Amino acid sequence: MVSKKPTITRAPTFGLYGEPPESHPFFIHIESIKSRSNTYNWEIQTHIHQNLNQIIWLASGTINAQLDGIDFLINSPSAIIVPALHSHSFQTNNEATGSVLTVSHDIFIFPESKTTSSIFENLFMAPAVTKIAHESNDLFGLNNCFQILSAELSRLKDAESFITSRLAQVICLIIARHPKTNISTPHTGKNSDKKITDFLLLVEKHFKTEMKIFEYAVSLEISKDKLIRTTKLNLNKSPIQVILDRRIKEACQLLANTNSSVDRISQISGFSDVPYFCRQFKKKTGLTPLEFRKKTRQPI
Repeated sequence: MVSKKPTITRAPTFGLYGEPPESHPFFIHIESIKSRSNTYNWEIQTHIHQNLNQIIWLASGTINAQLDGIDFLINSPSAIIVPALHSHSFQTNNEATGSVLTVSHDIFIFPESKTTSSIFENLFMAPAVTKIAHESNDLFGLNNCFQILSAELSRLKDAESFITSRLAQVICLIIARHPKTNISTPHTGKNSDKKITDFLLLVEKHFKTEMKIFEYAVSLEISKDKLIRTTKLNLNKSPIQVILDRRIKEACQLLANTNSSVDRISQISGFSDVPYFCRQFKKKTGLTPLEFRKKTRQPI
């Protein structure tokens, strides 16, 4: 069976869309969906943010979105989660209302512990869409938080303040307590084993770690053999291959969109051995990591 080659191409890197990459370690910005979309004729083309995470809050209307190459028609009210280094584009019209919140990772680091809450880590783990029910009490709270944060930032010269960082955190916490659809998790069909969906979600969370197959099985409350049979039946892959494929996909994103070394990308993507990473990468893509980087950075 021939593996499908990744088709990742290099997307332009911006700070805010159309602007140079942002280097300030502490960054919070908010604007209306209309303000930038209108400037670009209601179409934000494919791009990435190297060090910034985004939440697109769709209060009303619809958005056509492409997240990591997957197309979605998103209805309001919804929050679109876009972590750093993930490609995305949007098409909308003047009927869509809402806000775009852009934040650096630093606003989620607590000074007293120098650590990041797992809630924020999980929220920005992968591109996702969170639907907020119309009858939810959180809907009113989210709209208010976005409005207050916008007002605070408009009157401050420096975004680095206690109020603005806490407001951004509250927005993220409210969204995080609602179920999200993780777009990086393949859909396996309505008749497939639910354990596959749960396994893929675990892979998305832990693929960068050294978590063993039997540990995945324990988390799923099934035997290791059962997990192997289930992935073979539904995905035609072993659990190890599923994890390797996710790591290679991450490496492709980093090679195409960052200047990090191959050694560093190997480590970030979950490989502890660089030669092994290079062998697996070429086996999957047909190219060495440097050849892949050169190819994806050729002018279109």
